[in-house]
Amino acid sequence: MHISSERDDCYCYRGYVYFLNYGYSTKYYIYRQEIENSANIQKIAEEVRNSYPVAARDGRIYYELPSTYNGSYCCYIVNTDAFTMKIPETFVVYGYLKDEEDRNKLVIDTYASEVVRAIFKWKLEGISQGRIADKLNMQGVLCPMEYKIYDYYSKDLSVKVKTAKYQKMKQGKYLGGHVPYGLMKDPKDKHKLIIDPEAAAVVREIFDMAIAKMRLIDMARTLNERGVEPPGDYYRRKNSGSSKYAKASAQACWNHNNLRNTLQQEMYYGAIVGHKRQGLNVGCRHTSKVPKEEQFIVEGKYEGIVTKEEFLKAQEIFTKKRRSKKVIEKTYPLYRKVKCGTCGRAMVYKTYSRNGVAYRYFSCPHAKEQVDEDGCCKRYATEDNLNVIVWSAVRQLLDMTDSFDKKLDKLNRISRQDNMLLAEMLAGLQKEKEKCESVYGRSAG
Repeated sequence: MHISSERDDCYCYRGYVYFLNYGYSTKYYIYRQEIENSANIQKIAEEVRNSYPVAARDGRIYYELPSTYNGSYCCYIVNTDAFTMKIPETFVVYGYLKDEEDRNKLVIDTYASEVVRAIFKWKLEGISQGRIADKLNMQGVLCPMEYKIYDYYSKDLSVKVKTAKYQKMKQGKYLGGHVPYGLMKDPKDKHKLIIDPEAAAVVREIFDMAIAKMRLIDMARTLNERGVEPPGDYYRRKNSGSSKYAKASAQACWNHNNLRNTLQQEMYYGAIVGHKRQGLNVGCRHTSKVPKEEQFIVEGKYEGIVTKEEFLKAQEIFTKKRRSKKVIEKTYPLYRKVKCGTCGRAMVYKTYSRNGVAYRYFSCPHAKEQVDEDGCCKRYATEDNLNVIVWSAVRQLLDMTDSFDKKLDKLNRISRQDNMLLAEMLAGLQKEKEKCESVYGRSAG
């Protein structure tokens, strides 16, 4: 084994010296030697390119491979506990990322792209590279390699946190923030659920109506006629200081949506359901629904409001096959712009045909479930009438714009005339000044 004379590739970490050496074939390998026992030398079997250690954190050493001809770079990650190495994918140019779905495509990295734009802006302003580097360092901007190291660290930490959470979910511990309507967290253990007696009576009644094969709209009308609080209003009354449901409409009521969610909630028969949704990526707030077979469902963790047999019996009202409706593409101009004047919700766009004529209209989605006289209007608004109203308003705005343009042109003409008068007055004063100076000059001479 040939020992390299240049030792800028050495790194001391947790009682070992890590270094690169190569044999007669000039293939580089990572070695480590115990500081207190020089005879203890170990080697990683995988070959590496001539790289340099740049950082170590939580049992990981990060080796940077300098930029290659295509402008990309790479990073080797050494696990010091098992003394193994992970070779990730080659990184792309700073400012881009590989698409998670298609690794052959590039997407813009939001953080790095802002840094690149700032560098180009400063360069166009004539600022030297040294001053640009000082600006970036003073602002704490991470260099490309540090940024990637933190990215890998975040992903590794995310995996560890997810693993711990999944283990707790498999044990039947509740880790969610919001508890379903009818249940509450145990004051003695936040990972356990108990029954909320007041709301549980409503849930029990809903399941009884579903078992009796009552339609969802009839259930909603029955609860609304009796003035039963919907889940949002009940939560606001019990948690007055919370911001959840703070922007809910005052006309909120029981409808087919919250009834469907109630009847399809497995936690009502004593099961803990975890991992319903998952994040799209590290640091991303958007989540996606997890398939039922990948969720963690642990039954018998607490006393249920209904039995499992009653829960399955209630699901039969959803198994009826209905005639498939024609899907309306969300490309019409007034999509989600027509609001109900009473509850403020977006009105639903629907179509139907009669005698070969197609009619399109908007209606409030919750008007049918409401029973109060001051509830949402059950009448509908046709698309043709709304288009006439909207186009009339647009024309008024266009006419106002034309009148404003005429007024602005008039003001500009007046301003130009005033400027011409001022210019003439200034020229006259200039002549008077020159005349006075000439007369004063002759008298002084």
